[in-house]
Amino acid sequence: MKIKGKKVILRPKEPSDANNDYNWQIDEELSALDAMMPYTLPFRDFYREYIDVLKHPHPNRITFAVDTYDGKHIGNCVYYNIDEANHEPRLVL
Repeated sequence: MKIKGKKVILRPKEPSDANNDYNWQIDEELSALDAMMPYTLPFRDFYREYIDVLKHPHPNRITFAVDTYDGKHIGNCVYYNIDEANHEPRLVL
């Protein structure tokens, strides 16, 4: 499923996104902006986990890649707490 906005496209994550995701997650400045510690795993270990998550996604989490209209992968978008019965996010207070 692709979701087309005015400026970007949300699409399912793919194995080819791993290199960008890894580079973003090892970057200290980007990690700080995401309130995370930078990854220290070697790429091969990151990639193995990455592929496993793509094959076995978490049932309450949906992750999209964010692309420009010219096909450049510029980020990610995630939503959590999916109510499977109603096919919508749960409100968490």
